[in-house]
Amino acid sequence: MKKLNLLNSFRAIVLAGLCLASLQVSAQWKLVKELEATYSTDVTPSGNLLLSDYRYDYAGGIYLSTDKGASWVHTNAEDYMYSKFLHFGNYIFAAGSSTCIARSDDNGKTWKSLFYEDAVKDVLGDQTNQTVAYAMAVHNGKLFVGDFCQGGIVYSEDYGETWKKTDINSLTYSFADEDGDKGKGKGDEPETYVENIYQLVDYNGRLYAFGIYFVFVLDDETLTWTPVRYDSNFMAVSTQYKDKLVLGRSVMNDTFAVPFLLTLDKNGEWGEVYRPEGLMDNNVRSLASDDKNIYVGLQQRGLYFTPDFGEKWYNISEGLPYNQYNPDSERIYLSPLTIVPADDCVYLAVYNYPGAPSGSGLYKIDRKDLDDIATSISSPLPSSDNGGSFELQFGNRQVSFVAGDVPTTLTVWDASGRRVAQQAVKGTAQIRFSAPGVYTYYANYGGQVKAGKFLVK
Repeated sequence: MKKLNLLNSFRAIVLAGLCLASLQVSAQWKLVKELEATYSTDVTPSGNLLLSDYRYDYAGGIYLSTDKGASWVHTNAEDYMYSKFLHFGNYIFAAGSSTCIARSDDNGKTWKSLFYEDAVKDVLGDQTNQTVAYAMAVHNGKLFVGDFCQGGIVYSEDYGETWKKTDINSLTYSFADEDGDKGKGKGDEPETYVENIYQLVDYNGRLYAFGIYFVFVLDDETLTWTPVRYDSNFMAVSTQYKDKLVLGRSVMNDTFAVPFLLTLDKNGEWGEVYRPEGLMDNNVRSLASDDKNIYVGLQQRGLYFTPDFGEKWYNISEGLPYNQYNPDSERIYLSPLTIVPADDCVYLAVYNYPGAPSGSGLYKIDRKDLDDIATSISSPLPSSDNGGSFELQFGNRQVSFVAGDVPTTLTVWDASGRRVAQQAVKGTAQIRFSAPGVYTYYANYGGQVKAGKFLVK
């Protein structure tokens, strides 16, 4: 009874936004390598690990591990702040700054610096050393690169040795003022801008370019670009899952009024993936998938995964670094910039600003921990009940706490007495467990109480 009495002090607590939650008692992220300003990561075809960083002093570059992170070497790659890795043919490419695309032909051990400068210097002039590329894709046997600083989109037919440009005019736009007049440049011509390209995606035989404002598709014959959406709004991350292209926006936008994730299917129909219930944050910093799940990285809730396009979401943030200056109720995680699913784990590159004291680096979570969340759970043990509609449903190592329309405060403890969940429930809260044992729950709904135990095998 002492434990239940202690709960009375928490009865007024409402942890809004956790109506659909996941609980992993033992599943947590582990630090593989701490690295200042970690930027991106990759697993090569041979199983090597790659890391890049974003250092203001250009003293970083690309780091390699051939033993799953036990030891690391600083490769010969010149530091151009590499933001993305891509496999194409027998090569690995890394997109960097100053028109540099680094290339490796030995699974990341050594690198050669290649430059698309000649393809964009007629547009950028002497500013080619001020640009950066975040976007790479392979389409119709060609390597395409999107320049972020108005250099357009270029391509190579010889694995980066030489470069050509696609039509840049079809990537331009101009702004209108409040009266509808075009902004003026030199003379009477409207001032135009070239779209900043965040990502390139080959999907369903077409090449898509995602910018700050627009989404374009390439005409393969004319190498011109046609806008297909005018609301990109920093649609900077994507993954392909079960024949659908899934997209997220990397910009601060706390609202329920826009889709959390968008989808595009092979019929050209756009749709959406529903958000974790109560989550208002739409700033998706990273997105990846494997044959089982979609993984989403946020700063306001950490990492989630869903196996079914958002019908169920599971949070896997334990062990991730966060800003220590924020209270736990407003926890802000360090930027989860790159998610890479591997055979036995999922890797995550976490960024913190250059010079920050700690937190930035490569993390991993064991796939077994994720798989355990989906294993079976037993029937409930005997429980006490003074009436009401609150109930538990069991299956697939999941407990569904069904509260109906009555606001309910739910608390769950493990066998040691440690509180492992406390949240407000209105509707259904689905909780999965990765550790076996006996758990105790207590629910207060509308002044009524239900308490009991259940066994996780």
